[in-house]
Amino acid sequence: MLLLERHGKTLLREHGVNAPEGFAVSTPQDLDAALLQLQYPVALKAQVPAGARGKNGGIVFANDRDQAHAMLEGLLGKSVSGHVVGEVLVEPRVAIKAERYLAALIHEDEIHIMACPQGGVDIEVTAIEHPEQIFLLSTRAGIVDRVRLASELRNVGFPAGLIDKYSDVCQRLCQLMKNSDATLAEINPLVETSNDDLIALDARIDIDDAALSRQTALAQFIDEPVPKRGSKLPSVKAVATGGPVGLIGLGGGLNLSIIDWLSKAGRPVAAVADIDDAIAQNRIAEFIRQCVTSMREQHGISILLINAISCGYVLDEVAEELLDALATLPGAAQLPVVFNFHGRGSVGASDILARRGQLNSLNLEAAINRVQKILEQG
Repeated sequence: MLLLERHGKTLLREHGVNAPEGFAVSTPQDLDAALLQLQYPVALKAQVPAGARGKNGGIVFANDRDQAHAMLEGLLGKSVSGHVVGEVLVEPRVAIKAERYLAALIHEDEIHIMACPQGGVDIEVTAIEHPEQIFLLSTRAGIVDRVRLASELRNVGFPAGLIDKYSDVCQRLCQLMKNSDATLAEINPLVETSNDDLIALDARIDIDDAALSRQTALAQFIDEPVPKRGSKLPSVKAVATGGPVGLIGLGGGLNLSIIDWLSKAGRPVAAVADIDDAIAQNRIAEFIRQCVTSMREQHGISILLINAISCGYVLDEVAEELLDALATLPGAAQLPVVFNFHGRGSVGASDILARRGQLNSLNLEAAINRVQKILEQG
């Protein structure tokens, strides 16, 4: 379950990570009450479980009361990243000196740290264009090797005088992952201020659905209504790198990990799309037709990697619909597809793939190795 930003920030603050404190509003009266406790300028942020809200018009700013009310009116009821906005977070606007990216995620059954000195809405594009700026560091049961971490942060371009502060945030993200049964804890952007303070301006925290029954402390977040879905499907993010691989994945943090992995193997990703919203909207077939057609016609991919690791979605149902959609595409037989389905329903997904003459990879490493082997064979 992907938490709303304001809930994710609550978890960050509980684990000692600095994040702005704001107020959730859904009416003009709520906004007036919030503004009495804030100073201008303020940020108004659509509370929907999706990324790229800034790019999609879901984050705006106001310098006075009239402007704040106009911005709120424009946000409520608007479709942002495929979700209808019913609630807005109002918080202080932070003066930014630099934006960075930090995340902790589950990779190969262990917590890893991922970092990039360039944060912001286009982190996936950065991963494709400048893979040397991103690193993935394993931990031991969530315990970070501070010496290795400091070295990696310096090597990719984090400021030397703030290495200890960034290392501290990394360790706190790992602790949050363990305490909350999260599969992803991402801060994008984590910003530096003129005073060299680090502030989390966003929080993308995904909780393992299978653990929700024991995460009683998260009940206050789980029981709230899920934002309504809009009509917009996720789009393909791509950069003209000349890479051969198209990636359809579940989860932004893991997508970044795969992009980095393939790039270092000399097999750059040319286009990437996150299938999460399409599954939730029951629009897998439409999403597959749209994304794969775009990847082939506009970005010239020669192989497709589909990665879905989830304890929430029923993966055998996903696999069935996905395969049906792929089969309808012109020239489907000429596009090699590598699958990696693991989690709830993955045994059934493997059976479905086998009946269609496809193989479910043993794990993500095996899937990436298979991509390389197919490309080598031409």
